[in-house]
Amino acid sequence: MQVDQATADWLANFMAGAAKAKQGLLPLRETADHIKSDVRKVLVAAGISVDSVKIREQNMQDQSISIYPADEPHEFDVPVISIAGTYAQQWGHRHAAKILSVAHEVGHFLRGHLDARAQQSHQIELEADEAAGRLAARLGLSETDIEDWIRSLTHPQGCATHPPHDQRLA
Repeated sequence: MQVDQATADWLANFMAGAAKAKQGLLPLRETADHIKSDVRKVLVAAGISVDSVKIREQNMQDQSISIYPADEPHEFDVPVISIAGTYAQQWGHRHAAKILSVAHEVGHFLRGHLDARAQQSHQIELEADEAAGRLAARLGLSETDIEDWIRSLTHPQGCATHPPHDQRLA
């Protein structure tokens, strides 16, 4: 697959950031209560114990939220939902978009993708989107909320790690 330079640069920055985090070079901060509340709502809707996942705010480049398996990059014994300090700024008061961003990452957890993160593919992302859609329905969000969230994501034509918006909308 041919990757454009912007995507290659993003991926290189992400990998460098992950390596720094694994070495403990990027500080973890306690996450704001309103963000923890959003994550907890999604976890409860997914039937996941809140204690099964750690929630941490972390300096990350080029993304607002991600989920990592146990021991990577934080060396915790449970998966970690890492939330950038820019998360609240990116989504602002768009409650549905915040919930769907969390639901997508929880979707990776539900679908067993954390062990396969190194083999990331468009199919894995579509499966996480599908799980997020099911969680959104349980939380009372509409199809319009989901469509608006997908359209607000970066890389509408897709990139190395995520499929194009039209595939995600389907």
